[in-house]
Amino acid sequence: MLFAKSCYKRNNLTECGTLRLGSLYEYRKTEETQTEDPNEGKFTYIVQFDGLVKIRRDVFETIFGGMISLGGGEGITFPGRFDGHVLNMQIVGGNQSKVTIRDSAALINREALNGFIFCISAVRKTRDAQGIFPDYDDCWFMKASKASALAGAMSTALLNEIKQRRESGKHVIPPSIPLEGLRVHCRHELVTYIPRLLHINSTTEQLINNFMRSMRDMAFIKDPKFSHELEYRFSFTILSGNQIVPPVVNNIIIDAHDIAHWAFNS
Repeated sequence: MLFAKSCYKRNNLTECGTLRLGSLYEYRKTEETQTEDPNEGKFTYIVQFDGLVKIRRDVFETIFGGMISLGGGEGITFPGRFDGHVLNMQIVGGNQSKVTIRDSAALINREALNGFIFCISAVRKTRDAQGIFPDYDDCWFMKASKASALAGAMSTALLNEIKQRRESGKHVIPPSIPLEGLRVHCRHELVTYIPRLLHINSTTEQLINNFMRSMRDMAFIKDPKFSHELEYRFSFTILSGNQIVPPVVNNIIIDAHDIAHWAFNS
């Protein structure tokens, strides 16, 4: 398996030694129409339970939290925006661990916190990258086995760039956030392509788990119309203590000379 990064020739890693990280917000309104997704990092769910259903109390509080609460229980919290409203609700009973509902549904809007991402295509052979992004005139490659090393190297380079820009007054994060103890976490995996409007009509444990995972993984979900991109995504979370720090800029160029020797051209 290979990673393929489509680009303009001037931005080829093997030539320029830098990488550009965009943000979720930037990809919603980029001038590059071939990569623009106005709903990047957003998802709308219709969660529907048919018939008489027992679900875990924490799942109930997560799905209907802020709209209906039974008290004494806590939902699973996710960073980012959450809002919604109940479409239909019949609570039949419950105990400390389970809630029994009948023919119930809710509309949920979720939005991930803004953060930097790096997008690359996962392909089997170099020729598989042809035509994914037809407006670009070049492409570089890297073995997919380097994913963890690439994530670590980009995280280090991003942290260094944040600190260097602070010194010159070009802030990447709010100037009130101290640099001491600042760290960058990178999560990386294949993007999942599922419809943004999601109906859950079954309550098997696996479907519930998949739903909860999609609630958590907002930055790794895209509409099926983008599935031709074969995207493998690196998502960077800037942390100060236990606080997630969204960037105040929509993109950043990081030094990647230490990474460039892993890359090659077809």
